[in-house]
Amino acid sequence: MAKFKKGESISVKKGISDPDYPTIDISGWQGRIVEFDGEDEDGELYIVAWDSISLKSMDANVILDAIEEGIDYSLITLYAKDFEKASPRDKEKDVESALAELEEEFFWSDLGEQGERIRVVLKTAKSNSEKDRLKAWEIYLKSKLKFPMEVIFVGESEGVFKEGTALSLLSIDSVSDVMGVMGTAMLEKGNASVPLCELDTEIENEANLALYDYCIWYANH
Repeated sequence: MAKFKKGESISVKKGISDPDYPTIDISGWQGRIVEFDGEDEDGELYIVAWDSISLKSMDANVILDAIEEGIDYSLITLYAKDFEKASPRDKEKDVESALAELEEEFFWSDLGEQGERIRVVLKTAKSNSEKDRLKAWEIYLKSKLKFPMEVIFVGESEGVFKEGTALSLLSIDSVSDVMGVMGTAMLEKGNASVPLCELDTEIENEANLALYDYCIWYANH
């Protein structure tokens, strides 16, 4: 009969390393029993889901490696001799929240260098809220873009903007709950507000990469 039950909180004993990453000491990490995973000559094996505090302490390189290998970094298989019962440090809804934040942060890893640039920007956001993430992009774009900037409107033709029209972006002005980061573009009949997510550029340089990264994030977040 299994010693531990599903849902019980456990704490890893001192001196225990991650079975998949022997250089990483997981002493004191906590989680909850997911299921009994059998028994061999070394004892009972259990699948453990890390709690939110343990998840947030994970090394980014380990998470990226796990994603690349198709491994669920939120789970670990441990022998019963390597952990003991403990009082929970959080609630399961906290685990869900932590996982959502990590998935948002590392979702972009499949995009290689671009994904890493996007991830770096998102890490500067004060929280995972839409408002704070857009604010992080606004600050980042203001630091990277050089004005005036030649761009092309690639959104649907509407009002003063026509698809394929070349524009001169003059500045970044605000953040909209509906259309994201907004800028001012120069038109023949005066200036107009335009969402940066509907702009593109034909020239590849650091500034334009920043705009492209934002557009990719905005279209997929």
